[in-house]
Amino acid sequence: MGSVTVVGAADFTVDHFAETDRATGAARVTAIVVRRVTPQPLRSLSLGESLRLLLTPFRRASRPPPDVPPVRDLPPGWNAGSDVGGPREVLHSATLRRVRVAGREFPFAPPAQTLVLLVDDRRPADATVDADAGATTAPPITSHAVTIPPVACASPAAATTDAERRRRWRAESEQLARVVDEALTALPEMRRLVPMWRPRTR
Repeated sequence: MGSVTVVGAADFTVDHFAETDRATGAARVTAIVVRRVTPQPLRSLSLGESLRLLLTPFRRASRPPPDVPPVRDLPPGWNAGSDVGGPREVLHSATLRRVRVAGREFPFAPPAQTLVLLVDDRRPADATVDADAGATTAPPITSHAVTIPPVACASPAAATTDAERRRRWRAESEQLARVVDEALTALPEMRRLVPMWRPRTR
């Protein structure tokens, strides 16, 4: 079973995907996608939106994996994703062992490692636009492999009540966020892409 966690700030987002080993019950992070974006000018936002950006360094939009993945919302072959059908779509497939970002597909890292994609999606004022496609030039993407240990915790899927399932999912999400933060902090290329990066968990 797969899950996706999306974390956003004013100038970058972090998507990470995890799969649970049915034999051991441990969750393993299969892929992380960091996207650097151009911050939206505060003057174009409402007062409430501006305050949220200023007062909240990170906005976390996490959701527990459903009992049956909503494959109807995903292209065939993909089992998880974020911003599906949108301009920042990220798709993940445990079956194909691939991640799709900005229309490009990247294979998973070798076994026991995690794929990290760093996407520089900043848009300068003079960004090149494809007149035929109506889209800006594809962003530069670099691929890296890091080692992230599996997270051993009680599986949400094995819970017998909704409350227990939510509690287990929150605990698993916090543990996964911690190991993702540690891996990104140790990656020199991450600091070059996002100079102000700081771990979200302690």
